[in-house]
Amino acid sequence: MSRTDEARLAPRQCMSCRRLQQAKSVVTMVDVAAITVAVISLASSLLTAVAGGWWAYYSEERKDRRATDRLLRKYRDPLLLAAQDLQARLFNLVELSITDAFIDAGERCEDSLFIYTAFLFGQYLCWVYILRRQTQFLCFTTEERSSTKTLVEDLDRIKIVLNTDRYGKLPFMLWKGDQMAIGELMCVKEGEELMCMGYSAFNAKWKQSQQLQAQSPSQLNGNGGLDGVSDSSEKPTAAFDEANVFRRWFTPIEDGIRDLHDARQRKMYCPDDRLRRLQHCLADLIYALDPNGIRAVKDSTKVRPAERCPCSSCGTALHRATSIGRNETVVGGRGQDMA
Repeated sequence: MSRTDEARLAPRQCMSCRRLQQAKSVVTMVDVAAITVAVISLASSLLTAVAGGWWAYYSEERKDRRATDRLLRKYRDPLLLAAQDLQARLFNLVELSITDAFIDAGERCEDSLFIYTAFLFGQYLCWVYILRRQTQFLCFTTEERSSTKTLVEDLDRIKIVLNTDRYGKLPFMLWKGDQMAIGELMCVKEGEELMCMGYSAFNAKWKQSQQLQAQSPSQLNGNGGLDGVSDSSEKPTAAFDEANVFRRWFTPIEDGIRDLHDARQRKMYCPDDRLRRLQHCLADLIYALDPNGIRAVKDSTKVRPAERCPCSSCGTALHRATSIGRNETVVGGRGQDMA
């Protein structure tokens, strides 16, 4: 091929190369656009799925919280009254020494001391049991400054004070299982609602238990003395066992009252530290249930503090983080030992 022909073909080849490069560029741009659209579509789908899942979780959590709040409002007043009654009795036991005045002062006084004190422990544990049973499948918030979280912490603290033997086996020690069992025994069903047994029914059951403990099952004829104790009148032995077991759960309370009285009579150290810690923690619970003092007794006074008391006002290092920060008047206040 001559040089003239080569010169004539060269522009044509260059034009073909340029067209080929342009075609490749167009294909590349289309691919990039398609990939970009696919990535955006995938990201949008992921964001939609994440947002939908978060909203479903948040909505369910809010629904559980509302249900929990409704139950807490429903059972707040009964639990508040039970806590008030028990802490007032503890004040009388510790500071006013009512054991000295009531023991050997006649049946009525001893019933008020032993049976009514046992009832007040049972009444409190019953409402705690009902509250936990009704809310066990619901959400308790973990927010740091939540009133619900404070309430749960106060309830757990009281349970530990009753249960612990860290400071020796002081009177009035109730294992966690004992606390639950007493709460369950005190429950009665009225329609569809769980309620606490009244004092009259409790007193009657206690008295029948006392009578049955003085006899054996073989001495019982038919259903004598058992009608008010159990529906199983055809099985007196089973009814006897049921009545006997009922009072047995409250033995630590009966024995504790006698220990306090005996120690005072002998002018010995009075083992009331557990009751002091318990009364302080009940005061915290009362404040958590009614922080504005609308329903609670505003001038409820705490007893003298016990060593290493976990309540908010004693301010031990172990519980300072959960303190609800209120100032309490303490009878005969003295310096507290830090944990």
